[in-house]
Amino acid sequence: MAISVSAQNSRYLLLEYIKLKTNSNNAYPLIENTCGKIQIQKQIDSTLLGCSIWKVVSSPDNHTSYHYIVATIFSDFSAYLEQYESRNTQKIFVQMADDSLKTVLERNADSFEVIHVQVYEVLAETGSATYLPKYMLCTDVKAAPGKRMAYESQEMQHWLPIHKDLIRKGFESAFNFSRLIYPSDINFPYDYSVFCFFEDESMYSKRRKIDWDDYIQKKQGAFVNAGALRTEVHSELLSLVAFLDDGR
Repeated sequence: MAISVSAQNSRYLLLEYIKLKTNSNNAYPLIENTCGKIQIQKQIDSTLLGCSIWKVVSSPDNHTSYHYIVATIFSDFSAYLEQYESRNTQKIFVQMADDSLKTVLERNADSFEVIHVQVYEVLAETGSATYLPKYMLCTDVKAAPGKRMAYESQEMQHWLPIHKDLIRKGFESAFNFSRLIYPSDINFPYDYSVFCFFEDESMYSKRRKIDWDDYIQKKQGAFVNAGALRTEVHSELLSLVAFLDDGR
């Protein structure tokens, strides 16, 4: 997952939602499978910038039908979008020359399934890359009809400085704001996601001590008409299981 300061070049976030096929909570087959796919992808090109696996900790509305999320950052995703449009997610990682690796991938795939896939364009991000955050709070957002540009502007011009200040004060470790580009269905429940990262459980718990009244007074642009621009559809807390590749 992206945790570095925003870059000028576009970055793309691939989220694969994983459901275990058995009652076991063992994530090892998923980790081994993902490591294999990373190896294959890096043989193809150098677009993969990082990959991590996250486990669902809590979902307030019990919305989730999955147990894990595999998050992969790419510098260029255009070569794969056509494959996603055809919904053939099995061909994203191709050219498997190593038969033994192919066997590992096929064997491990019997223990879990990818129930759906989403692709985002990262619009804004900030934070520290000196350590890995242990928790991630994901909030899915639906922009009001005809208000997408206004909502994006509010997030990047007004909320991004707030998150930078929260990071400086030790309430967060990183922030990411991304636009959903697949699925591209206008009727999809949400079209943006906000990701807030926390170094550990104590940092996450410290959120209730944030002085929001002070921000409302000093950063009014972040709060004025916020309800008219977007609706928070769903949120969930996830914990880091493994950081598998940093793109180097």
